[in-house]
Amino acid sequence: KSYYAQGYSATGKPTPHEESDLFSAGYFLKMTINDFSKFLQASLNLDGTPSELSKAITLSQTPVIQLKNFQQALGWQVNTIKNVSDLQKNLG
Repeated sequence: KSYYAQGYSATGKPTPHEESDLFSAGYFLKMTINDFSKFLQASLNLDGTPSELSKAITLSQTPVIQLKNFQQALGWQVNTIKNVSDLQKNLG
């Protein structure tokens, strides 16, 4: 835990690191900036993303069910406002 970045509240006070037994394998995803940049690059399908990975990510972001106010994909919530889709990653 010594390598975790310190989080701060809206008032500038340090916040504790959260721990959870609920979905412990992925609930509080922790990664390095290098790993996050690779994830972001693949999620945006930027140049250099392997085609197999691009297909898998596109599939995970494809809505599978329409709920009242949004669509749910595999691990992603899809909100559409004025014909623009906004993807929000669900952790867990």
